[in-house]
Amino acid sequence: MKNIFSVLCLCAIVLLLSACGNPTSVDVPNVVEEENGIEGVSEARPEEEDSPSFDTASIGQEEKQNWQDAYWEEITRAKTAATNAEMAGESVSYALYDMNKDGIPELMIRFGDCEANYEGRIYRFTDGVCQMLGSVGLGHGSFWTDPQEEGMIVAYGHMGYCSALRMWSDAEGLQTESLYQMDLNEHPELQEYPTPAEYVAGSVRIPETRGRFDLPLRNYDKISMWLEGDDDFSSRDPGYPDEDSEFYSRLISEDGIVCAVSADGFTNTPGNVHFSELLEKNVIYPYMRSNVRLGETRTADLNGDGRVDCLLSLLGDEEDYMVILSEEDGVVYAYLFFCPLHFDALDRYGTFLSTEHTPYAFRFLFEGEQCVLIEVPVSLFKN
Repeated sequence: MKNIFSVLCLCAIVLLLSACGNPTSVDVPNVVEEENGIEGVSEARPEEEDSPSFDTASIGQEEKQNWQDAYWEEITRAKTAATNAEMAGESVSYALYDMNKDGIPELMIRFGDCEANYEGRIYRFTDGVCQMLGSVGLGHGSFWTDPQEEGMIVAYGHMGYCSALRMWSDAEGLQTESLYQMDLNEHPELQEYPTPAEYVAGSVRIPETRGRFDLPLRNYDKISMWLEGDDDFSSRDPGYPDEDSEFYSRLISEDGIVCAVSADGFTNTPGNVHFSELLEKNVIYPYMRSNVRLGETRTADLNGDGRVDCLLSLLGDEEDYMVILSEEDGVVYAYLFFCPLHFDALDRYGTFLSTEHTPYAFRFLFEGEQCVLIEVPVSLFKN
């Protein structure tokens, strides 16, 4: 039961907002009627010539910075709007994907106050300006890549019914066509919803992150590399801080100072504290029922920056917590998580393989006081 609870909490943290799985394959006829509305014209995609492939490495640094700044301003506006009294309870998350394969990703912002009424707005950086292409219903939906086409896929699943739309843009705005629709009640042989990956080769779910941090925005190239499976973790030879393999164990035993910050939005941000203070009741989490004790520790390059980090669990009478210790420019940050991952799922490249029930894993991305989990396909990583 604890394992299931941990996975559910992690899904909430990284906003794994789709119904997915690997069911038995079945031929399903496409249906043109969509349940979730799109602002824009919906029609069949015209035949197009193969589009050239672009890489963000070819985009100038100044231009890249411009789109990142413009997108963050838009995300900040959405967060500000979500705090208004009229929108109390709204949450904001965002994702990035290069729909038109021009080297600059489009921005997708999800907002709403519950799973059933989420809405997504899609933006493009054009001529130095962030322009909205249109909006799409995202209730029980998620974004997926469309590697061979100039567009992306939105997949839905709820109460036995599922569908997916292929989406692209033209001069008239967002356009869509049905990829598939299915009622699982009519297919008893299926145990889980199909995914776009079963219809489009190479399609993967696009990771979303809450609008608290701009770290994923600034690391778009790295995350894209992870999703494409181009990051060769085995080529790295990470080093310990100060070239001292006992750095983290000594920090713990000597009760050194850490800068403790919330990584998931649920835990506290205690700031600069002695490590032992993290073991005290209510320091990590405001509703702790007891002090905690040090559990298992592991070391690995968790975020792929070439430096070894320390992952540890803190065990309580009823709740467990997870902490990442990472040294950066002389400061040891302690990233705090309410729900721990299972350490036996950590591979030597810092990838957390998820449970047997999902084809996804988690990679960490952290820097300074920001830390997020990024969902990536298990199949892209070595064991």
